[in-house]
Amino acid sequence: MIWLKEINPCWIEVNLLKFTLSFKFLKVHCWRKIKSYFLDGYEDYSFEIQQKIEYLFFFNIFAIAGVIIYYITRIFIPVEPFVIAGDICLFFFVAISLIAIRLKKIYAVTFSVIFIPLAVLFYNVLRYYAADQEISQTTIFSSLSFLLFGLLYLSLFSVRVNQLIFFTLISAATLVLNCLFLINSPFGFRYTHSAVLNLIGALVELGCGYVIATLILRFNVNMLKNNEKRLIQSSEHYSALFSNIKDAFGLVKIIKDDLGRPVNMMILEINKVAEDFLKLTRDEVVFRKFSDIIHADMTDFETSLTDFSNVALTGKELHKTIYSKHFEKWLYVHIFSPETNYCAVLIRDITAQVESDYELKRIQERNAALLEAIPDALMVCDKDGFIKTIKRAQIELLEDEQMFYTGIYITQASLSSELTQQLMNSIDEVLHSKKLKTMVLEIPSESGIVYAETRLMPFGDSEILILFRNLTSRILSEKALLIEKEKAEESDRLKMAFLSNMSHEIRTPMNAIIGFSDMLSLKDIDEKEQSDFIYQIKSNGALLLNLINDILDLSKIEAGELEMHYSKFDIHKILKDIYLNFENEKIIRKKSDIQILVEKQPDIKSILINADEYRLKQILFNLMGNALKFTKAGTITFGYNLKENEILFFVKDTGIGIPLDKQEIIFHRFRQVDDSNTRTFGGAGLGLTISRNLVEAMGGRIWVEMNEHKGSTFYFTLPLGGAKISYTDNTSSYQFRNTFNWKGKLILIIDSETTNYVVINHLLTKTGVSIEWASNDQVVLSKCFTRKPDLVIFDRDVKTVKNGNIESDLKHRYPELPIIALKSLKVSGNNDQPGGFIDAIIPKPIKTKTFLETINSFLVA
Repeated sequence: MIWLKEINPCWIEVNLLKFTLSFKFLKVHCWRKIKSYFLDGYEDYSFEIQQKIEYLFFFNIFAIAGVIIYYITRIFIPVEPFVIAGDICLFFFVAISLIAIRLKKIYAVTFSVIFIPLAVLFYNVLRYYAADQEISQTTIFSSLSFLLFGLLYLSLFSVRVNQLIFFTLISAATLVLNCLFLINSPFGFRYTHSAVLNLIGALVELGCGYVIATLILRFNVNMLKNNEKRLIQSSEHYSALFSNIKDAFGLVKIIKDDLGRPVNMMILEINKVAEDFLKLTRDEVVFRKFSDIIHADMTDFETSLTDFSNVALTGKELHKTIYSKHFEKWLYVHIFSPETNYCAVLIRDITAQVESDYELKRIQERNAALLEAIPDALMVCDKDGFIKTIKRAQIELLEDEQMFYTGIYITQASLSSELTQQLMNSIDEVLHSKKLKTMVLEIPSESGIVYAETRLMPFGDSEILILFRNLTSRILSEKALLIEKEKAEESDRLKMAFLSNMSHEIRTPMNAIIGFSDMLSLKDIDEKEQSDFIYQIKSNGALLLNLINDILDLSKIEAGELEMHYSKFDIHKILKDIYLNFENEKIIRKKSDIQILVEKQPDIKSILINADEYRLKQILFNLMGNALKFTKAGTITFGYNLKENEILFFVKDTGIGIPLDKQEIIFHRFRQVDDSNTRTFGGAGLGLTISRNLVEAMGGRIWVEMNEHKGSTFYFTLPLGGAKISYTDNTSSYQFRNTFNWKGKLILIIDSETTNYVVINHLLTKTGVSIEWASNDQVVLSKCFTRKPDLVIFDRDVKTVKNGNIESDLKHRYPELPIIALKSLKVSGNNDQPGGFIDAIIPKPIKTKTFLETINSFLVA
């Protein structure tokens, strides 16, 4: 113990000062010199910059070593010039960063990352392009791996966030350039769309890499800031040792045996607080062994020795919170090592703090439970709309609940300007009135409008508590109920109107049947009157029977019991029957001025389709009956056109027409265009509903369109599967068409009606000629300019252009272009004779032989 007395007290003070400089290095050697050469002078910068520069320095040193080793291997392997250029870019990437560190260019230390895209271009593009080698698709993702490494590098070492954005844009441009070289390489790239898809995939991955890099950067910054906070706290502890330490403080030295094992501790110093804590004076403690001072009931000696020894030997600080039964207090123990084999300990009485923390924790848990029980989203902001606190809803309020987050203003949230202004005005109103305000915000989202009940209430003098509750389901349910209520009321109204109309439609023929039946019993009627009465009874009976059949059909459709009976039958026979029937019907209805026309493809002799013949007749009868009913004068045209996989039927009239807003509802049950028209023309309004269901049951569709001048056209389709088509003069006509070979020629057909185009297209199918179709003058002139046709065919019976002189315009622009006109014999004009603007005229209806021979005279020299 004599040597302890010879220790100079100044020696202790010197070592305490060394404790404050615990981050200084004890020895100087080669590595330290290199590190000092690059990193000296950064002490004046923030802790974040110091740490990032230090980590970047280590990265660059190891990278330099790796590049050198990489270059050594290059000596034994022949390389191309652009590969060497890429290697140089990587070397500059590391070397320039080191130079910037040495020159203290803080914001330029990571700027050398720009050499990575250059290296990518040398490795994956210019290397192959210069050697006329095919560039592989995999180069896009090979380039992407380099660029993602650059993003990771910036996320770890960059001190400026905008460098991430700039590098991401440069990387995207590099990928696009890589794809362009890939598509336009000397060998070409056969599947260009695949390269574009790879580029899009790479850009998406690059975007994901940018997001991840941003998160890493934020995490890194937060971690460094936390480390800085801990360093500041440690420094405060060190400074407090030499000023007024309020905690119990002691300095001890580890005593070892001959084998170097810790066996005890020597107490070298304590402060006044420690004296009061131990209830011992400094002289009773200093320079005495730990085991002589601390009793077993105070603490466990072996545990304390282990803790102090580990700290003294490893330098790692130890923080513990213990409960001392001897002192009946909660103690916070902080052990650290100012130098090897020495330990300092701080002991703080934290009984009151632990108890208050326990109470605070209990209150916080209770408040957290209360908040968690609230299903609403909650937000606290100040009068300027700065969001201080936010709690998400238990159930997702929006697809993007991150529209609000802590640390931004409401004006920065992803809301419309109207909603933002509404919220800010409400905040001002609540702050001034000090009263609760409730409103419903309509927030647009990808899935539709979200209705959020928003409650604002004052929270202190200058803060606002805002609660958001999702009321979308409830409001939509209320709206749906209202719509259903309106639909039910509308349905009741329609049903009442239908029943009233049906009562009228049934009573009318019944009154006629009963009335004329009674009149037949009169004895003073002659034979002619008797014949008229019988006709009226039959006519009204048939009308009543049709009405009953419609009601029965509708009931079967509603019940899903409608049966279809398929068979093969000839369309032309059906059209003929309907034509004859309505030619007779128009006479009966005293509408002889109406002309009924049938349109069918002239070269088709018969067409057998597989459908329900009775139901097809029923559909056409309904449409023709309506056309005859609502047409006072003019024409009714019906027929069919062949499409690719279906047959298109049409019924065209010049009647009263159907408004655009009524063209859909007329196919619904109980719906008609107008009640006044219904009363004027009669009818129960079931025919179109039944027709639509019959068409859909046979796999087709039905619709109506307004005619250009007057009337309307009803269309419906049926599938052509299994249809059998036979043409007129099936052997000679077919073989005749095959005698012409106009492959490589182009014919432009000018016609606003698709019917003629379909016929002409069918006639020219076997000749190998290419066909273009134009419906107006702008399209005609455009196609003549771009496609350069060898022949033009237009219909003189249909006005396809505004001025009706398209042939003169074409002749003035293209004098050598042959023009053939299609003309009905009844149509005449000033320029119909060949030798003017028209080179030839083909009469309608078209005859195959004349048509083909005329075209052949112009296409074959």
